[in-house]
Amino acid sequence: MSSANTMNGYYNLPSQLAVNTSANVYVVPASGTFGSGLPSPTLPAGAGLTVSLTPDAANGWADVHFFRVRACGKVNTFGAAATVIPILYNVPATANGVIGAAGSVTSTGVVGTGTGAPTLLHTCATIASSNVTTVEFAYEWKFLFNSAAGSLGGYCEASYTNFTTTPVYTAQAAISGGTIGSGLKFADMNFEMTFTFSAGTSPNAVQLTEFSIDRV
Repeated sequence: MSSANTMNGYYNLPSQLAVNTSANVYVVPASGTFGSGLPSPTLPAGAGLTVSLTPDAANGWADVHFFRVRACGKVNTFGAAATVIPILYNVPATANGVIGAAGSVTSTGVVGTGTGAPTLLHTCATIASSNVTTVEFAYEWKFLFNSAAGSLGGYCEASYTNFTTTPVYTAQAAISGGTIGSGLKFADMNFEMTFTFSAGTSPNAVQLTEFSIDRV
């Protein structure tokens, strides 16, 4: 949950269906969620939901200092057994809140692929499935941003309960997508999640109970 170090975040968002085998972007809900400020002029309904550094980050607290992105929630596979792969993306300022090929999400709910579209940061370990049920998850990424170099790198750790009800912990490891070496600015520090199900069966669904960004 949020603390004195939480700079930005969303909590207890609505569940969203994922009835295909694409990397479905978690999108801004169509109606307001109490206390979330969503939808907003920056993040309209249907845009990719991003959590971002706050403007005061440019004063230096996030420049070559660790900051943390956290995603917690649960996934349901009540329609049929399915594995789930969460993925974290970096969204540049030009794509943030934009719906379309060059945006953070297309009108079909998948990641944009046009110029300036999001960059994959980390593909999480597959959450395995052997029955039809619900699983909760918690992911944390620590990132290091260098404004002079325009670079971003970091690592991830995770905890979740498998669909077999077996607790799983993934120790800290470098982000799988590798460091972004140049070209980033403070305004590009936006992050979004996708979820890929192995079976596109209704009512596969995801709910984010927390998507936040903290000082460290």
